[in-house]
Amino acid sequence: GHRSGLVVGVMPDVDYCTETEQLQPGDTLLLTTDGVAETRSPTGELFGVNRMLETVQKNVEAGSEAAIRALVDAATFWRADRPQLDDLTVLLVIRRLDQ
Repeated sequence: GHRSGLVVGVMPDVDYCTETEQLQPGDTLLLTTDGVAETRSPTGELFGVNRMLETVQKNVEAGSEAAIRALVDAATFWRADRPQLDDLTVLLVIRRLDQ
């Protein structure tokens, strides 16, 4: 499954909960800024979290660098000739089966 939460540092005096999660072999951790999911098509449709996750899932076997490149390329293709209005920052951690 996937989880999300409030962005750190956006609102003052917010209490954040902390959790510890152990990545199991085959697990993937994807962290992005909102600029990825909020990339808009020429008609104004958001790229969205589902497209983001699908793109990474389709490319994760090729490794983190390839999956990140595929995600950025997909978001760039999605916006076509619209200007990129926000940053596209992606961190992807893959725990391999043999670790």
